[in-house]
Amino acid sequence: MRRLIVMLVVLGTLVSAGSARAVVLPSGFTQTTQWSGLGNPTVIRFAPDGRVFIAGKSGVINVFDSLDDTTPTAFVDLRSKVHDYWDRGLLGMALDPNFTTGRPYVYVLYAYDKAPNSATQPRWGDTCPTPPGPTGDGCVISGRLSRLAANGTETVLIEDWCQQYPSHSLGSLDFGPDGQLYVSSGDGASFNWADYGQDGNPVNPCGDPPGTAGATPSASSSQGGALRSQAFRRPAGQAVALNGSILRVNPDTGAASSDNPAIGNADVNRRRIVAYGMRNPFRFTFRPGTGEIWSGDVGWNTYEEINRTQNLAQVRNYGWPCYEGTPKLGAYDSLNTTSCESLYTEGGATAPYFAYHHNEKVVPGETCTTGSSSISGLHFYTGGSFPAAYTDALFFSDYSRACIWVVYKGADGLPDMSTRETFAAKADGPVWLTQGPDGALYYADLLGGKVHRIAADNNAPTARITATPSEGVAPLSVTFDGTKSTDPESRPLTYAWDLDGDGAYDDAATARASYTYRSPGSVTARLRVTDTAGLSGTATQTITIGAPPTVTISAPTATTTWAVGDTITFIGSARNSAGATLAASRLTWSLSLRHCSRTDATVCHTHAIQDYAGVGSGSFVAPDHEYPSHLELSLTAVDAAGLTTTRTVRLDPRTADLTVRTEPAGLLASLGSETLVTPFTRTVLAKSQNSVGARSPQSLGGVPYTFSGWTGGPSSAGWVVAPASGGVTYTARFTAPTPTPTATPTPTATRTPTPTPTGTPTPTPTATPTATPTDTATPVPTETPEPPAPPVVLPDDVGPPLTPLPPPFEPPVVLPAPARATLLGAWAFDDRPAGAKRAPGRHGRALRLDGRNRFVVRPPRLDTFTLEAWVYATRPGTIAQRGSALRLSTSGGRVGTTSAPASLPRNRWTHVALTYDGTTVRVYRDGKLASSKRRAGAPPRSASELRFSGIIGRLDDIRLYAGALTPAQVATDRKTAVR
Repeated sequence: MRRLIVMLVVLGTLVSAGSARAVVLPSGFTQTTQWSGLGNPTVIRFAPDGRVFIAGKSGVINVFDSLDDTTPTAFVDLRSKVHDYWDRGLLGMALDPNFTTGRPYVYVLYAYDKAPNSATQPRWGDTCPTPPGPTGDGCVISGRLSRLAANGTETVLIEDWCQQYPSHSLGSLDFGPDGQLYVSSGDGASFNWADYGQDGNPVNPCGDPPGTAGATPSASSSQGGALRSQAFRRPAGQAVALNGSILRVNPDTGAASSDNPAIGNADVNRRRIVAYGMRNPFRFTFRPGTGEIWSGDVGWNTYEEINRTQNLAQVRNYGWPCYEGTPKLGAYDSLNTTSCESLYTEGGATAPYFAYHHNEKVVPGETCTTGSSSISGLHFYTGGSFPAAYTDALFFSDYSRACIWVVYKGADGLPDMSTRETFAAKADGPVWLTQGPDGALYYADLLGGKVHRIAADNNAPTARITATPSEGVAPLSVTFDGTKSTDPESRPLTYAWDLDGDGAYDDAATARASYTYRSPGSVTARLRVTDTAGLSGTATQTITIGAPPTVTISAPTATTTWAVGDTITFIGSARNSAGATLAASRLTWSLSLRHCSRTDATVCHTHAIQDYAGVGSGSFVAPDHEYPSHLELSLTAVDAAGLTTTRTVRLDPRTADLTVRTEPAGLLASLGSETLVTPFTRTVLAKSQNSVGARSPQSLGGVPYTFSGWTGGPSSAGWVVAPASGGVTYTARFTAPTPTPTATPTPTATRTPTPTPTGTPTPTPTATPTATPTDTATPVPTETPEPPAPPVVLPDDVGPPLTPLPPPFEPPVVLPAPARATLLGAWAFDDRPAGAKRAPGRHGRALRLDGRNRFVVRPPRLDTFTLEAWVYATRPGTIAQRGSALRLSTSGGRVGTTSAPASLPRNRWTHVALTYDGTTVRVYRDGKLASSKRRAGAPPRSASELRFSGIIGRLDDIRLYAGALTPAQVATDRKTAVR
């Protein structure tokens, strides 16, 4: 008798934004559901003997005998050990490379329900009570890497990874081409504030140095919280943590592989690490034919990253939490921690191979949403049934955006990110991507408890079912019709039906069939059609026999609101179709938190917090999270026939407004994950905990300012608690140096004009209206510009704070920044000429255009170029044009007849750049790629000058280059004023 363990799915963990929807694929591809009823599947592995292993977040691993098997058996049940709570669970699984030749081992990576230095197990039991509270003090656990024998016997290889908070926990497992086992993990820190170990009961519960558990850490010296991701760089004598890292270990012992770069170091954990400085490298893979690790790092609230680790002779640092994407992360920069400040000074952080901003499309113009983001899968397609263009292409997925993308291989063999395309829009909760033995792409659907298969049609027939009726009371006679099935080459089809749901296609062999269902329940009927070439297609139809139960939620109601820490009581019941009350044992409550985008509150993802099984009532404490977010409480009832009904109530929070100011105004300050020019206000959950910080030093209007203290908060721990209602203001005070008096003041010198580079075209104002005085523009705080991507990679053993590593640790090769295009001219408009109009600018003063006047330059012919400007348009129109060669307007850019649309907003400053590298027209808006279009060849020849005219508004900081800038260089120019 087969033993199957499945979990009732009410609301899956990290549920994506929408309910069931039709996936959108390129022409020639189809998606089918391969398996369902799997609870919350996290990993899919195909064994060489044809079996398929599917790991569930709860700790159950089920096995299918083959791709055609529809009923799995349970391989192992680790639920008593796995902490299946929020984003924790069994998240990694791998099969030994010699699985069928003497080593039938399954390796698992899971959140272990046991606190470090404690003998109590299980510690929490798939919950986290308040106190300590999941987002308050945190339910502290550890992690486990284990090897399972064929009979399920567990051998623990590593037990470590202290985790205080319920997200970015453990990650993936995979074997490299070298036969070694690679392991990834997240930082286990707070996702609500800048965490350096300052909270908990006791504080610093993981005992991160330089203090101990219970000792209040100092922000400047602490190595705790998210800074565990920088543990590889801890000074000698401080124990190294494994969080936020990728390990390379011996699969028999869990010890560091013998040729790891840090193998000679005294610290056993440092020896294991081959990459670090990551927030949550949830998934990684290897590029075929190489030992390169390609990892997806789930960001905080700004960037998702794809990181490439191409040289395992070094240990690379990817910068978290000091950097997110390529910019410094203001919330941690403002803490002035030694870990980050030394990294900023010495260098050594490796930029991501590719990063996408949460508010930007991955592919311009696509239907995939923005805002909420979490990169959740990577896979290189090695060839098979897909068209040849997909061979060696990189597929990656984002769970929150519910999309899968493909990036084609470039001439150098690496993924060419400029070729990225949307492959699957409206995908169903992808948290794992892999390739099956049939050449299809498979992904785990955490929301639906399913595994989906995306296949190239390859001229296979398409099966279609209609069932009449599809539901009703027993006995239920159903007529099935498969005549709408089609074959692309019009070949004759044969039919095979599985009508009783046993997985065998032996119930009928005609185009139409009928079946009578006599017992209440739910049955999945299947049709398989086969053409004369032997190609097949399948379809399914759910038949419901009987009336499902009715569910009532008495409390809470939809009008219930909450603040962080509030206790909310729930009461509910259910009746079957005969009106009898169902026992509480047939009820399951599920509590989830929906976290939505600040820019589009309809785009959300869901964190499943906790299930309450077998109870009719209970209570929970409202958790903390970033706003906008709300709770969803669902009650599911299952009757004796297995029919289910789920009812859900949405619970909206109460909120408060936090205003951050500086003295003087206009300096930078941080609130949560954002760093903005003050003053600014953000809405947060009532009574939520939020980190607040201020960078120091920083400059405003050329004057340096040093932080001196707060008025109104925060505490010494660096965070504040929002009020129960209304608003509150926090003011960061800064001081400027006292001017040094001089005995004889020197007369103010006349400003010296900026020297013009050789060959720089001279701007010629065409209109000559009388100059008018203008108001002084509001100064903008300045900082050192962020380094372009990729930043220079420096050895990880540079500087006093780092532990020297003996051979065979090799300093990495320095990666030079891309050559910069030649600057032909830069115009700041800060002078006061007699003719051209001036107005307050983005930096200093700006050129004012009234629709009739113009600004003209005469550059040489440019086959490749970059044109940049800050634009403040009050009426749309042309910004710059050079005959038929190029045009930049408020609706996009054009080279020749090739247009790349990108609209600019009115009545605010926007940085815009138009580049052409000989193959692609690109338009950047505020430092981010807004649109691109391929074209070939040089722009049309034009004897015209380059004219800036047409719009009504202002232009500032115009730059013209011979050559195309990189995206990072455009972003750097946006942050740097023309001087």
